[in-house]
Amino acid sequence: MFPLLLQLPLFIVPPVPPISQVYVRRRNQDVPLVPPLPPVEFSLPLPPSASSSADSPPPQSTSDLDLPIAIRKGKRTCTEHPISNCVSFDHLSPSFKAFSLSLSSLVVPKSYREALSHPGWRKAMEEENALELNHTWDLIPKPRFIVGCRWVFINRIPMGECVCHLKKSIYGLKQSPRAWFDKFSKAVVSHVVYVDDIVITGSDKEGIQILINHLSSSFLTKDLGKLRYFLGIEVARSKASISLSQRKYTLDILQDTGYLGSKPVATPMEPNLKLMPDEGDFVDDPDTYRRLVGKLIYLTITRPDISYAVSIVSQFMTNPRVPHMNAVIRILKYLKNAPGRGLFYRSSGHLRIEGYTDADWAGSPSDRKSTTGYCTFIGGNLVTWRSKKQSVVARSSAEAEYRAMAHTTCELTWLRTVLQEFGLLTQGPTPLYCDNQAAIHIASNPVFHERTKHIEVDCHFVRSKVESKDIITPFVPSGSQLADIFTKALPKNAIDSICSKLGDANCGNTLLISLEELVKDGLLMKEELPKPVDADRVNYSAVADLKDPLITKAAERLILSEGELKSQLEAFRRDPNISGWLEDAAYFAAIDDSLNTFSWYDWPEPIKNRHLAALEEIYQSKKDFIDKFIAQQFLFQRQWRKVRKYAQMKGISIMGDMPIYVGYHSADVWANRKHFSLNRNGFPLLVSGVPPDAFSETGQLWGSPLYDWKAMEKDGFSWWICRIRRAQDLYDEFRIDHFRGFAGFWAVSSEAKVAMVGRWKVGPGKSIFDAFSRAVGKINLIAEDL
Repeated sequence: MFPLLLQLPLFIVPPVPPISQVYVRRRNQDVPLVPPLPPVEFSLPLPPSASSSADSPPPQSTSDLDLPIAIRKGKRTCTEHPISNCVSFDHLSPSFKAFSLSLSSLVVPKSYREALSHPGWRKAMEEENALELNHTWDLIPKPRFIVGCRWVFINRIPMGECVCHLKKSIYGLKQSPRAWFDKFSKAVVSHVVYVDDIVITGSDKEGIQILINHLSSSFLTKDLGKLRYFLGIEVARSKASISLSQRKYTLDILQDTGYLGSKPVATPMEPNLKLMPDEGDFVDDPDTYRRLVGKLIYLTITRPDISYAVSIVSQFMTNPRVPHMNAVIRILKYLKNAPGRGLFYRSSGHLRIEGYTDADWAGSPSDRKSTTGYCTFIGGNLVTWRSKKQSVVARSSAEAEYRAMAHTTCELTWLRTVLQEFGLLTQGPTPLYCDNQAAIHIASNPVFHERTKHIEVDCHFVRSKVESKDIITPFVPSGSQLADIFTKALPKNAIDSICSKLGDANCGNTLLISLEELVKDGLLMKEELPKPVDADRVNYSAVADLKDPLITKAAERLILSEGELKSQLEAFRRDPNISGWLEDAAYFAAIDDSLNTFSWYDWPEPIKNRHLAALEEIYQSKKDFIDKFIAQQFLFQRQWRKVRKYAQMKGISIMGDMPIYVGYHSADVWANRKHFSLNRNGFPLLVSGVPPDAFSETGQLWGSPLYDWKAMEKDGFSWWICRIRRAQDLYDEFRIDHFRGFAGFWAVSSEAKVAMVGRWKVGPGKSIFDAFSRAVGKINLIAEDL
């Protein structure tokens, strides 16, 4: 993609700023710093972590020299949560790092005092003042409407009664937009236009150059080269991929509101939060609320993870109240976690379309309307998404889901039309994944009955598309429903699952750790424990918010302690049955926490390929994170063994569950690539699924990478033996789902979108169980018949 700047008459094109000098970050001295306080026009409450006393700013630390200049300059205030913890340019290429720093150096003053500090802005203001002192114009009091004018110099040629016909002005008058369109359309038929900036994109380099030359023949143009920055969107590319983000735009919002030094949060909105239009006091400055929400709406262009939260706060623009402003502030704190997060696109070798649709029935507490959420993909890349309240009240969850399916069907139909016009539409129906069986049956059942006859006719558009085989509606489990993030506020683990596909087969769930047991161990004080929660109904996200900080605090105290418990922790780290997977899981979690990519496939090559120097650098920079991760796993293991011992005393057996496959974005696959069906670059070749059956006409596409059983057999199935030992350490007996996969399994190409195109392949069979018997002896397991 190439940005192009049109130079029109009476329009001064600002010069492109030169690339600023790039500083190298030194990590040894870390003095947390924050930017100046927010300007006067904003009246958001300052976060508690930011001090308002900044009479004597501390000396600048060398640890923040690669931060944007806009952040580094000016007064500083101390904070426990510096933005340098969340922003790093280390993983960028040298050229894009230089560009990012140059982009960050562009600072537009937001007050008269700021403008006075820069000689360039002082000179510009002096020119304006000189015009006023010379009475170039007179200031007219409001509300008079002034018709603008300007001097026009022209030689009058005596031509009798002839009259010159003045064509419509291209610039400056009310009719200018139409005149500009007429003029422009004569030079080019279609491309993306914003004011005078043009982005030209395509795979035909010669055609692009012809178009540029054609435009240059009608307008004075300037070719700015490959697209890197456009309307606040930063574009980074590699040989195989491209990413879009609004990093600078996000940092500017945080700086303007004074939340650059605030404590980040893990989710954009508190789960189960219900905002009402008439609860709480009115905000002092509603215009600030509206401006801020407007900026967040623009930010959703590259941040689909905040779409639902922004759609909720945008419903209160007329009369915003304090709870609504608090919800906006939480979004800001969430953005600080990863200001550079955005969209990632790479070639998958196909352009197949697919969609996910979901609905939150009666989710709005004020009018009981439901929320529609959907996302669509082309070639495996996210292209469109939406979170919107439905216009009518649905009588059931099936009706709400069906209405959402209708909206998504319209979107998929439009995408199919676009690709068809380009000659790129692939053959076959487009899958629309839904997690509501009743809605799927309504879409495929042409009969109107009591529960559907009141639904508007236009909603039944989805039926016609299903009948014409343009759309198919496979069922997807709720845990794999990607559109879930657009219909409700999810807890951190659900957001991570959708955005990153986190997971490791051997790690214990640390939320099972008992806080009372940590008090007995001396790692927590009794006064620190939260009030008991309702035992009959557990709010998972609320429990996570309560327990996570306390478990982390206990892990920190354990690491700093001395005594028997610390000795047990060290022994846990050295245990050969644990250390193999524990270290990999800790490194994986630390890297994923730093990079925030969609999968480990997108990590920098040295880290992706586990180079020793890269892993050593990770350990040095993330040592605290790794140590706390291991300490939390130790606390889980210690308490779990107590539970098993107590159960055995009571004659109770604990049964566990082991899925036969593991997720791609996991330490299991990243650390053991040779044991999985991956290509040379680490991308899956074959993935799991099952063929068509009574449950699905096209089969079930699970998507987990398949094992390379021949490679596993060469080293005696060591990875599986480690996994079996871990299961025996946790359970008295355990179930392996899809047990028949050991005998034969359904293999589907990673590029396929339906499982029906797969084929049966032979598994390891008896040989793997012989290896289990030799290594671990008797195994108490339950085989799932699937």
